[in-house]
Amino acid sequence: MLNSKLTAYLQILKIKPYHGQEAIIILQNIIACIRPSKRKNTAEAVQNFQYFLELLEQDIHLKNGFLQLIAKIIIESNITEVLTENGLVTGATFAQQARKIFNDKIIPPYQEPNDMNVVLAQVFPKKWDWVWLAEIPNDLLHPLILSINETIKNQENDLSVELSNAAKLMSYRIASLGLEKEISIRANKKDTLITPFTQQNIELVHFLNADAENAEESFNKLRIALIQCSQSLVQLEKNSAVTGTSINQTFLLRRLTQHINRLKFILTFLQHNKSLNTNSVSYFLKEVVNYIKTKNNLRSFASNNLNLLAFRIVDHTKDTGESYISNSRKEFGKMFLAACGGGFIVSVLVMIKFKIGTLHLPVFWESFLYSINYALGFIAIQLSGFTLATKQPAMTASTLANSLVGTRGKDFIQMAITISKVCRTQFVSILGNVFFVMPFTLIWLLLYEKISGSSFLTESAATKQLVSNHPLLSFSILYAAFAGLFLFISGLVSGYVENRMVYAKIPERLPNHTFLKKILPAKWLHGFINLLKNRSGAILGNATLGFLLGMSSFFGKIFGLPIDIRHITFAAGNVVMGIYGGGATNWSFILACFGGVVLIGLLNLLVSFTLAFYLAMKARNLHLSDYPQLSKIVFRHFISTPKEFFFPPKKGKSAFLQKQDSTLFQHDHEV
Repeated sequence: MLNSKLTAYLQILKIKPYHGQEAIIILQNIIACIRPSKRKNTAEAVQNFQYFLELLEQDIHLKNGFLQLIAKIIIESNITEVLTENGLVTGATFAQQARKIFNDKIIPPYQEPNDMNVVLAQVFPKKWDWVWLAEIPNDLLHPLILSINETIKNQENDLSVELSNAAKLMSYRIASLGLEKEISIRANKKDTLITPFTQQNIELVHFLNADAENAEESFNKLRIALIQCSQSLVQLEKNSAVTGTSINQTFLLRRLTQHINRLKFILTFLQHNKSLNTNSVSYFLKEVVNYIKTKNNLRSFASNNLNLLAFRIVDHTKDTGESYISNSRKEFGKMFLAACGGGFIVSVLVMIKFKIGTLHLPVFWESFLYSINYALGFIAIQLSGFTLATKQPAMTASTLANSLVGTRGKDFIQMAITISKVCRTQFVSILGNVFFVMPFTLIWLLLYEKISGSSFLTESAATKQLVSNHPLLSFSILYAAFAGLFLFISGLVSGYVENRMVYAKIPERLPNHTFLKKILPAKWLHGFINLLKNRSGAILGNATLGFLLGMSSFFGKIFGLPIDIRHITFAAGNVVMGIYGGGATNWSFILACFGGVVLIGLLNLLVSFTLAFYLAMKARNLHLSDYPQLSKIVFRHFISTPKEFFFPPKKGKSAFLQKQDSTLFQHDHEV
């Protein structure tokens, strides 16, 4: 049935040459024959397209008729917008582009009937046409593209004027964007009017006006200018790690990259005596159809641009994450001591938190005091150089994701070793936190009773402390997941604040602050600025975590939702408090409560790390599915040397690395 329909439509091309809407309808029917019966049957589309090409090759008149049909459609259509708008970010700012997409989604913009966008929308009417078109192999498209190009060249009216205008428009935009304050200031150029972005426009004009004899030399100068534009963008990207970034700068960098690449593509059609780059054309065709079908997807637009900003934010947590990974036994020991210090401070926070609860304040003020207690405690841990184990995953996840960039073959072995380092560092941090919070909570309880002569908590309160952490008698597991979410958010806040401080040059601006200069001595002001410069992200991240943890129960109560938090170190202290207060004498009940502490810790770490790792991977456009070998090598590492996941090797060098046979991993890489 398919073969007969396709053959019938193609035979029409032998009768006479077709133009306008008539030609578009014939092409639409041909595409309908190639289109698969279902969205997922892309193999069917490839098979249909191969059959279509075979029919053309079998009959030269039929092939010429089809080529003439396509050439007429392209020549009679306005291709300028396709070349200068489709797939490109055109709004001046992120907000303007988002608003444009939103408005176009409600009321589609007017387009001329002969606009190539309208033509393509008619030829590919299904929303999922871009899916199967993307699967058509380029080697099948290339001969057809070359033939169409030659047919267009032989027509009386070629496309050089439209292509030249499109190239000029793209060049003007690049020059204009290169002079934007967000770009020019960060480029560190003394004379911002003389940049590669403006130079390329000068070279383009020379190229378009050059005669045949000088065309090659002019094009080479233009090509060099565009290469310098791309190099400037790379440098700006690198500078962002030092100077910080904003969503508008990220947006501008994306616009410039897209416009430079599109200008390079347009120039492939304008080069004299050069063969057409069919790879670029086939890729562009697929991208254009994809864009037409998805251009009003606001979520996709926001995701693509915010991912770039997320990269800058999580990249600022990468360096912090590296300090949370122990490479030697000496670093391992230091991490344990730092975690012990964190556990000591948390034991004090546990006692204060319980006392706040005994005041029976209105729910808001009780939660507010909880928040202050958490925030000040976490900041004290940070400023003292101690660590809180559950804060580490949000930082180390970015470090792990960053190490995956460009990973190939044997590099996965080093990645697996890095994962083992993260695991053992996290393990020792939890041990230090928990094993110090429990004995010191007990010590504070004994001191309180000795000094005051009264019991710190009643038996009913002690029972409540135990029940609240029991995995079966409470929502402690769900609450632990909420705590993991808040730990992740606090990591984002840390990265955002660090980025903002650098990008806005706040430490450099504060010495000129009139009010601060009046109220603070010069030495104090200098110390305050240094604190902001080096610790602002950590302090505000910890303050955010404190208020998220403290206010969660408040929102849970006023909205009647099961929202609360359970944190492993506080849970461990509460269980000790409950046991000491006589809340339970049944050992199975007590063991279940300790089991609940373990589960709370696992959920804290798992949720926090998973979210942070997902964001870090997404920000770098990486996916775990792209690296199927990784999980296999990590598992092999664990089976081969499980001790390294809990304790560093004696000489600091992984035994797993030494055990590997290079041919084995070469085989894995080939698979």
